[in-house]
Amino acid sequence: MDKFMRNSSQNRISIIVPVYNVEKYIEECITSLLQQDYLNFEIIAVNDGSTDSSLKILERLSSEDSRLKVFSKVNEGVSSARNYALEKVSGEYVLFIDSDDLLADRALSTVASVATKNMADIVIFGFRKFYTDTDFEKTNKLVNKARQLSKLEMLRLAFDDSFKTSCCNGAYTCARLYRTELLRNIRFDSSRLIYEDEDFTSRLILTLTNLHKIFLIDAPIYYYRQRNSSLVHSNRAKRLFALYSCRRAIAKRFNTSLVEYKIVEKARFTALTKLVQTSLAMGRFSGFSLFQKILWKRNDIPFFSKLPYLLGRFIAQRYSIYRLEKSKKKNSLLAYWE
Repeated sequence: MDKFMRNSSQNRISIIVPVYNVEKYIEECITSLLQQDYLNFEIIAVNDGSTDSSLKILERLSSEDSRLKVFSKVNEGVSSARNYALEKVSGEYVLFIDSDDLLADRALSTVASVATKNMADIVIFGFRKFYTDTDFEKTNKLVNKARQLSKLEMLRLAFDDSFKTSCCNGAYTCARLYRTELLRNIRFDSSRLIYEDEDFTSRLILTLTNLHKIFLIDAPIYYYRQRNSSLVHSNRAKRLFALYSCRRAIAKRFNTSLVEYKIVEKARFTALTKLVQTSLAMGRFSGFSLFQKILWKRNDIPFFSKLPYLLGRFIAQRYSIYRLEKSKKKNSLLAYWE
């Protein structure tokens, strides 16, 4: 018997790790998984055409621990790599982790305990961003307390910034434990280079019923490395347009008379506002008059949030430059990884 398959009462977890040119971080990521106290899991690492030493590192680690399974394919992006891995899973549950991120000590036993105790279909847990100078000790006091969410609350957690949690907000696919059966007929859109998580999460939520059990552990169990080279930190205007387009497509999936539509539509408008703000700061004013007209009609936007844009093009531009400079200054103080 495999020495890692000691407890048959443990549900098997398949951990999916897409890998592309992360030779600096992949060993630390995999090690954070192999050192978990929960033993019944497999790691499906998909080398997505790496040109650095990532594959060699994976193969070495795999030779030392049979729970790590390594596959290679041509480079087609993170969505394609995740889809490839989903065809290989053997566990009752699936967990995604990015190849430069980490799991806290005892993370798997914590989320698995909640899943088993509550017969959960999805366990959502918190994440913590970390930088080169982040001084943190891996969490040793993880608790198994969790609260149940409705399908609507899961949607709000993903797309409504006002939904109250300490460290869980966002439509991430990482920092989630999914019952494998839920993902049988859902795959990532490989045409999306960014914000594929939002698209995937929205389509998953649409398949849920009120009978599905969703639980939330509002504690930082997943550690999210902040890198300058990350796709989400590149070309702000292009990124915001992609976010706006993604949320517009998501909104169309919901009936316009439902509260779910209103939640996603507001998230779409938030992305549009940030895109207009970026355009104004760059001296681009096309579409601004139309944006003002839309603002006047939005009753779900606080008046003082609208005001800088309603006072005219000059004030709107100055306000936009101020907001972006403030954000840029804040980011300049953060010690990003390469």
